[in-house]
Amino acid sequence: MINMTRKILVLMLALGMLSVGGSPAFAQDAGDGASDEKAALAREYLELTHQLASAEAIAMAVGSQIIRQRPESKLDVEDAAEAVAPKFEDEVDEMNDQVVAVYTKRFTADELQTMVDFHKEFNASPAGQKLQAQNEEIGREMAEISRLRGVVIGGEIYRALVDELSAREQPVESPE
Repeated sequence: MINMTRKILVLMLALGMLSVGGSPAFAQDAGDGASDEKAALAREYLELTHQLASAEAIAMAVGSQIIRQRPESKLDVEDAAEAVAPKFEDEVDEMNDQVVAVYTKRFTADELQTMVDFHKEFNASPAGQKLQAQNEEIGREMAEISRLRGVVIGGEIYRALVDELSAREQPVESPE
């Protein structure tokens, strides 16, 4: 079975890092039909690094959230996710095209080829094979840490921001 959660996490992490990194200078496109080559290379890189989403992966991640919210239920989320995922494949494909475009705007075909070659070589190495073998477990652990700690830290930051804004005479009204 495809590791759904890991792909979603990696995609979200990659997109988050891109937004934090500012706006780097965009790589120049030769404008000579290199766009298709660049898109293919970017897609290959994203597949090698597990950064492209699938409708099934998203449906499974949402299903996992439903189970966490209702741990007492006996819901068969996996079958339900497989049933609804095909309805969203076109939307996910469009999203993946946008992710590919993020890379094609920023990297030349040569740079993308270098990235692909690097990851192919790394994935074939003992460390790369070990990472691939443990990626699913690592992803689950990272998701659990983020879920548990993120909620706590987010709540603490929210309270600290409310206190700071109040101290600056900019009180935040409580949501009703």
